[in-house]
Amino acid sequence: MDRASHISEEAGTSRAAPDLSRLLFEPNLRVHGLIDQTVVSNVLHDLKAVRDGGNDLYVEIDTPDGDADGARRIALEIKLFLKHSGRNGFVLGKNTVYSAGITVLAAFPQTW
Repeated sequence: MDRASHISEEAGTSRAAPDLSRLLFEPNLRVHGLIDQTVVSNVLHDLKAVRDGGNDLYVEIDTPDGDADGARRIALEIKLFLKHSGRNGFVLGKNTVYSAGITVLAAFPQTW
C-alpha cells in the first residue's frame, strides 16, 4: 500500500490517492502571484474546464498575498466543486503560500 492510500484509510475517507505526477507537474488549476480579480477570473475559468471535463481537481498554489475577498471566493468555489462534483481534489503549495493563499489552501479537507 502506498503512503497516500494509507493516509486516506487512516483518516476514514474513501479518497483515492492522487496521481503524483499530475499533482507535481500538470495541475489543472493554478493560483500564482498576488490574488487579484485577474487571478480569480482565471481560477473560475479553469475550474469550469475541470467541471466540464470530468477530472479530479489538481491545484498548485504559489502566492505571497492578495485580496482576501478574492481568496474567499476561490475557496468557496473549490468547496462547492468538491461537495457537489463527487470528485477528488488535491492541492500542493509550491514556493510560497502566505496570507490569502492560506485561505485557498483551507478549502481542501485535511487528510492526516
